[in-house]
Amino acid sequence: MTQLNSTLKTAQILICNALLYELEKEREVSRYRFSYTTLAFIANRQRLSSEFLKELDDVLVELGWSFINMGDSFAIVKTEKINQWTKLAYKRVEDLVDCSDEEISEKFKELVDNEPDFSADSAN
Repeated sequence: MTQLNSTLKTAQILICNALLYELEKEREVSRYRFSYTTLAFIANRQRLSSEFLKELDDVLVELGWSFINMGDSFAIVKTEKINQWTKLAYKRVEDLVDCSDEEISEKFKELVDNEPDFSADSAN
């Protein structure tokens, strides 16, 4: 019978994957995504239980990475990078909380339709 990999070993392998890619590409990798199959292979498991995923999340946090479960795939992100993200409070949407579903849908559509395109700015 094959030995199941611990969450610590699995987390370390996931981080090694990022670090090896960094060496290969000569650039920092602060985040990457991977499939259920990849995680199951690295964990040496046929099935990834919710308990295993929760413990893996806890271990990755201790190692400075955050775990994201996207349903059919996963990602890890260096926590220090997440801490640099813009933090938004509820002030801008405070008035929307008590709106009807229809009013929210209308506001959402209005904002999405008028969303600025910043892609030209990033090209400079």
